[in-house]
Amino acid sequence: MPFSEIEQRCRPYLEDLLRIVIDQGDGRFTGNLFYVDLTAAKGLVPDESLRWKRENLAALSKDAKSGLEIGFAAGHSALLMLLSNPNLMLTVVDPCEYRHTVPCFEYLEEKFPGRLAFVSGYSPSALASLEDQAYDLVHLDGGKDLTIRGDLDAIKRLVKTGHVLCVDDTQNPGVDAEVTRRVSRRELVVSDFAEMNSRSMQSVWTHCICRYS
Repeated sequence: MPFSEIEQRCRPYLEDLLRIVIDQGDGRFTGNLFYVDLTAAKGLVPDESLRWKRENLAALSKDAKSGLEIGFAAGHSALLMLLSNPNLMLTVVDPCEYRHTVPCFEYLEEKFPGRLAFVSGYSPSALASLEDQAYDLVHLDGGKDLTIRGDLDAIKRLVKTGHVLCVDDTQNPGVDAEVTRRVSRRELVVSDFAEMNSRSMQSVWTHCICRYS
């Protein structure tokens, strides 16, 4: 399938991020919204199985003013959000477990001056330093089942009225169980995002778009 418009715009930045990962990293790499592993990243062709994740997050980013991303890694999803909306201000939280994380952030900070802030640390404790009701879009892609409960508790005070929460990796049984539990208890509302969530479910890699009730 041909590259989408946003994928085309991302391509030169993806090439630069790959060089940073290879030249300044330690050989470790985690999957993201473009590639499932480093071998795929070296091919520079966005994985089709992740297309709906990219399309959904790009669409959500267009309507946001202040975004929060938990889990930056090499910056692929942050890049997608920044290119999707030239006015979006983005705060990222990451524990810097990968050697390439800080160089990748510094690269994006140079390319998108004044639009990025970095908070180093593990969620949910790192979220305690952030301002209440500051964000209208949150991309939660952190510690998966290990932190999902604490993350969802901590994020609630950080979001504005009318916010959107994109919880990544709901193919992870622990993440899915916690999101499903909160939806069933009406702590999270998914009804406004049925079409996007349905698209996500077409792939083995899924996310849940919702908001706090």
